[in-house]
Amino acid sequence: LYFGENWILQDHLQILRGELNNDYTELLEKIKLQPQSQRDPVDQAYLDQLKNPINPNGFRSIPFRNDSTAKKKVLMIGDSFTWGHSASYFSTAFPDILITKGFAIYNAGISATDPAQYEAIAKRFVPIILPDVVVVNLYMRNDIFYFERPVVAFQPPLCLTNAGMILAYPGPEWLPNADSAYAFVDREQRIPQGKGLFWNKLLAQTSLGTLFWRGLQAAKIIPYQRPNADYWNRCEALIQEKSVTGEHLRAIKAISTANGARLLVAVIPQNPEDADSILMRYPEVFEGVETLIPKDLDAQDYTQRGGHFNDTGHRKFAEMLAKALR
Repeated sequence: LYFGENWILQDHLQILRGELNNDYTELLEKIKLQPQSQRDPVDQAYLDQLKNPINPNGFRSIPFRNDSTAKKKVLMIGDSFTWGHSASYFSTAFPDILITKGFAIYNAGISATDPAQYEAIAKRFVPIILPDVVVVNLYMRNDIFYFERPVVAFQPPLCLTNAGMILAYPGPEWLPNADSAYAFVDREQRIPQGKGLFWNKLLAQTSLGTLFWRGLQAAKIIPYQRPNADYWNRCEALIQEKSVTGEHLRAIKAISTANGARLLVAVIPQNPEDADSILMRYPEVFEGVETLIPKDLDAQDYTQRGGHFNDTGHRKFAEMLAKALR
């Protein structure tokens, strides 16, 4: 539903009907009291966004342009966290909370994407918006890449299927469509079957048998050939020992600097308890970039389904960013 137009519009319709009351709606009411001729162009854009929640470039944002504004301009880059998933209302997602704190927020969040796309966004839109600050919100679960991925129009890094989001790039070689990505995962998860594998076939009939087989395989009591071994063998030479994510971040820093902007990399931990060790575990990722790591997040700030921020997590993350942006 997050990808459906009706879900996007619902929050905006509630605001237009006066059915929603929060910091965001209070800000809009204050803007409405100002004579239109005296409004900051970004404030006017926030009002216009109620009727046009998706900007001309396809983002859930005010238009990407070089507004002449008294506000600090911030380009937000990231995945579904930045887009606003799992906030009760879009106006309670962390980029929108920052709007209520006086910042001009240009939200370039794209669900189900990665650092290769982040760099492509920066190349295209930083020279247009000319922000004061570029913020890359880096999710540690799936933004740490060990191979270079080409950014090609209409080739998303994940395929949306009725079985969930499936990687189109499990390795450097692209799986061309959702059917092939589903088949790849299906093969990867199944116990190998075939001639001479009678016990595999028998154990695969039940959950307990499958667990028993996996235990034997993990203990290396039985040999195991990965079902997609041909794919992984082709990819092996292209997978690097160190993450390439840092290369994308440093490229974004160079783009930002060239256009007069400061880069902030805001880390979103997969497990909040691991936050203190992130810089030490991934030195090649954060070398040379200004990094923010939240210190007050805990497991209760994430949703159980999907693992995104709930409203409390969005609020805490927004407070961290607001302090750094000030």
